Amino acid sequence: MALGGLVLAAGVVVGAMTIQGKIPGFGRGSSSANSALEVENDNDEAELVGTTAVPVTTATIATSTTGIETTSSTRAATSSTSADTSESVMTTSTAPTLASTTDPNSNPGNTSTPTATTSSATATTSLNTEEMPTTATTTTTTAPNTTMTTTPATNITATPTTTSTTSTTTTSTSTTTEVGGYFPSEPVPLIPPPGYFNYNTSDLNFGPSAWGSLNTTNGLLSTPEYVYWSQFREIKYDLTKNKCGTGVRQSPIDVRMDAIRGYRPDNGTGYIHLPERGEDIDGDGDLDEYEEGICYEHHEIRTRGGRLNLQSDIIIPQILPNKLRLVYDGDAAAALSGPNSTFSPLPSVDFPHQWGGAIDLKHIDVHIPSQHKVEGKEFPAEYQLWHLHPGRRKAAVVSIMVDVHPQNKRNNHFQRALVEWQKVWEKTFHQCQKMRRTGEAQEEVQEEEGVPGMESNPFALKDEDQEVDTDADRLDRQLSSERWDPYDPKEIKNSIHFYGYSGSLTEPPCTERFVEWHIMDKPMLISETQLRHLKYLLFLYQNDQCQRTSTHYEGRAARRPMRNVTEGQHSVHRCTCHDFLSDEERRSNANVTRCTKWEEQEEIQESLNALL
Repeated sequence: MALGGLVLAAGVVVGAMTIQGKIPGFGRGSSSANSALEVENDNDEAELVGTTAVPVTTATIATSTTGIETTSSTRAATSSTSADTSESVMTTSTAPTLASTTDPNSNPGNTSTPTATTSSATATTSLNTEEMPTTATTTTTTAPNTTMTTTPATNITATPTTTSTTSTTTTSTSTTTEVGGYFPSEPVPLIPPPGYFNYNTSDLNFGPSAWGSLNTTNGLLSTPEYVYWSQFREIKYDLTKNKCGTGVRQSPIDVRMDAIRGYRPDNGTGYIHLPERGEDIDGDGDLDEYEEGICYEHHEIRTRGGRLNLQSDIIIPQILPNKLRLVYDGDAAAALSGPNSTFSPLPSVDFPHQWGGAIDLKHIDVHIPSQHKVEGKEFPAEYQLWHLHPGRRKAAVVSIMVDVHPQNKRNNHFQRALVEWQKVWEKTFHQCQKMRRTGEAQEEVQEEEGVPGMESNPFALKDEDQEVDTDADRLDRQLSSERWDPYDPKEIKNSIHFYGYSGSLTEPPCTERFVEWHIMDKPMLISETQLRHLKYLLFLYQNDQCQRTSTHYEGRAARRPMRNVTEGQHSVHRCTCHDFLSDEERRSNANVTRCTKWEEQEEIQESLNALL
């Protein structure tokens, strides 16, 4: 009997690689404040507006993409030495060491248990290698004192492992996917637009170490911050002078008490000491001069929320390559008020210390992650309110760190702003979907099946005629037309005290001596879902040409590496209840203007617990 032949079929197995990612009341004393002459540390010589021709040399660097040889756009390299690779020493002081292993990226709630120690070690800022090309970096983060102890400890210095890298990947196709909350970097565009820069610390052409090479001939005038701020004639500083590589008063920084001149840690006295008016910090015997490290502010930052709701044409939501922005249109507000009106509908702030009354809010920015660190900690996001004073011709910023609520509660007030940015996101998304269906796109819009939300957005808004099925949806619809206070004292700006310093814009042209930073000492809290929503909005946004615009780096870093604190320049200080009480407390007892030093210690500890 004949046997049939047995046929064996070989199967080809294709494996898919999965991208892994890291997906906070006490009584007041009766001591009165000493009367002190208010002085201003504004003796810096202004850089008057005027463009100076700078000789440049151009360099063309060839890069390749999947076997196709291309040439990156040329960028002029200035002859100035970049400050990014220079070593500078921070204010020398004895400082407490606040140590923790908190990682805001791996733990959204930041619930690790902090430890508190003190140290008499000299505080220094080491060589800034954060923006050098690296393959591995050791990061030290810090956390609060939960109890005041006198146990000595030594400061920990992180030593980065640096490996030189010069490669640049260039492609015209977006490759962003989101797996487990991780958003890989967008590639450099095949033809980078004028003024393009990114946050890739390994990119020697467009990353932070290359920002200083931007000038008036190769794209500086096209950078978003130059375009925005150049419209205001009040600015006295020359925006055409790029300070990213040569400035000495740069932002962002790690704002810390041990960077404050005159600060003394707890060495058995029972409290840490912050300098106050009447101290001779520099030891020259002159008590009437400005002393670096002292808080000269004498009242809280007084806010007025304005009369606008977020649907007003005066408020313009924008999604920019490295931030979310709400622009307050001053011209439209003036037209609404009328030519003879003395009351503006815009939100405004009365800053203490010679700012001369209320100044209107210009815009709000949200950055992911925080641009600044506070006592060594990086936060998931940072909420900044920008104001421009027409007399002092400077920007005053209220900056609030954003953290995840320990109980993961939603911030309903902030949610209303998220809805407005979601509308911007959806507008271009639906336009691109339509172009894809009808074949009208100039270039093929790539299907990205691995990106949640591209076909069914988890944060998609419901139309007015759609039935809402959750309490959150009902609340959003109910509050959508109500007045929105960008300084809301309950859910946004929940403290009156702050760290202050004089710094710069945090992206090109990095203009310095122009920005006065007020970094609040307590964060605003949002839910994990809201943080994820922020990332979707910023990292997955497509413009009207259906191109991704985000310049983030590896899912998180739309932030310039930390700048070194320069003594005599940044003037870091911290304002507490020993400098001024709230207006409400002062109205209730006019004879009490500030708290005691012991009460100050309680407030400092409370704010550290809230922050860290």
